[in-house]
Amino acid sequence: MSKKTFIIKGWHVLAGIVGFFAVIIAVNMVFIVAATRTFPGMSVHSPYTQGIHYNDELAIRAAQKKLGWQVHYNATRDAKGRLVVIVKIMDKDGRPLSDMTVTGLLRRRGDSDVDRPLEFAAEDPGLYRARLDNAKPGRWFLFGKAQDAHGHAFEFRSEAWQR
Repeated sequence: MSKKTFIIKGWHVLAGIVGFFAVIIAVNMVFIVAATRTFPGMSVHSPYTQGIHYNDELAIRAAQKKLGWQVHYNATRDAKGRLVVIVKIMDKDGRPLSDMTVTGLLRRRGDSDVDRPLEFAAEDPGLYRARLDNAKPGRWFLFGKAQDAHGHAFEFRSEAWQR
């Protein structure tokens, strides 16, 4: 009985190389699909429009700086587990600003499906509070706007980590 010896031929090498790269491409495709589903790569809905209106944004910031308003915020959880966002608004001399309309939005970058609008209610002079049920823990970005009866507006942004 003669034992047959295995000899590597050219088509074996070709099949090995093609198989190797097929596995690499398949794994890369799985990672690409998983990555784009969890973060599409855009942190704003219309970056082109935002870029066109950048000078308007600079003008708004200059007007806000001239107003001198100060905005401080705190995000905590209440006894029922709801997320509570407290915003304190003061003028340039540190006096609380009352009778303001305060609106806001909590966002997660890259996942606009979990954006949560905030409805603020005045509690004390210069103090406004919003409560959210079922806000997931993690990194949130607060985008808010305070406006007085004369139309003066102040936009504020901040980052919040919540447990």
